[in-house]
Amino acid sequence: MKKTRLLLLLIGACLWSSCCYSQNAKMYLEYEKMIGTCDCKSIMKNEQGAWKDTMDLKWNWKYIMNGKGVLDEGWYIQDGIRNDFTSIRVFDTINKHWSVTYFATNSQGPPSTWTGGKVGDKIILKKKQTTKSGPAESILTFSNISDEGFHWEGKLFFEEKQLSFPFWKIWCVKEKAGNRTRPTTVSSAKNGKIKVTILYPYSEGKTFDTDYYSNKHMPMVANLLGDAMKGFSIDKGLAGGRPSYPIPYLAIGYLYFDKLSDYEESFAPSAKKIVSDIPNFTNIKPIIQISEILE
Repeated sequence: MKKTRLLLLLIGACLWSSCCYSQNAKMYLEYEKMIGTCDCKSIMKNEQGAWKDTMDLKWNWKYIMNGKGVLDEGWYIQDGIRNDFTSIRVFDTINKHWSVTYFATNSQGPPSTWTGGKVGDKIILKKKQTTKSGPAESILTFSNISDEGFHWEGKLFFEEKQLSFPFWKIWCVKEKAGNRTRPTTVSSAKNGKIKVTILYPYSEGKTFDTDYYSNKHMPMVANLLGDAMKGFSIDKGLAGGRPSYPIPYLAIGYLYFDKLSDYEESFAPSAKKIVSDIPNFTNIKPIIQISEILE
């Protein structure tokens, strides 16, 4: 009888251990789609609360600790100075959440740690902190996570005032094997079923600032439309049907959405600001087409 009870206890312990391992193993996969190297566009707010110019950012992800932790590291150049950062992400099997400690070359004081994990199709990490404006919660959110890339947002939430203050946004694209050039695509058509195409036709006297469009205008549009927009891409025109033929369009922009209503509801409140920025990069009146992606 004692041997039977002991055997049952051992079997129960094994089953419990196996179940816990299985549940924890799923948690370790929450960052799986991010593993690899990402080319990103980044935008931060200054001390006055205005968005700075868009920056390029490189972000590398890899598993550590035999697959039970994640190390990410990256860098960006701001005001002519290179800034490096890294985070160590370890899953707490007792409290069932990720602990993420952030280190940066421009940080002051000890490193900060956020906790959290998967919430629906997002990864949300939080940390209480004190600011000049009072107590706040720092919230870091990964969204639109896919094999193609992801979006990231850092914001402060002031509970007493019910005020949200985003301070940093990043749009990332996974770097493909064998491709080491930075794409202008922030996401792909696979992440949206509705495509809004913005065409800028060429004619004599027409100009187009591709650098401004790529680094300032489109990231601004992505910021204004938020999670409703699943990504954007940009084509720079080179020639017509043959290399020697006149160019029909100087540039073409694409915005991707899940539903037509997502585009309508997100664009309407920001339309005036988006349209008013057009003279900053072109004297062309764009042609807009809304399409459904069939394949």
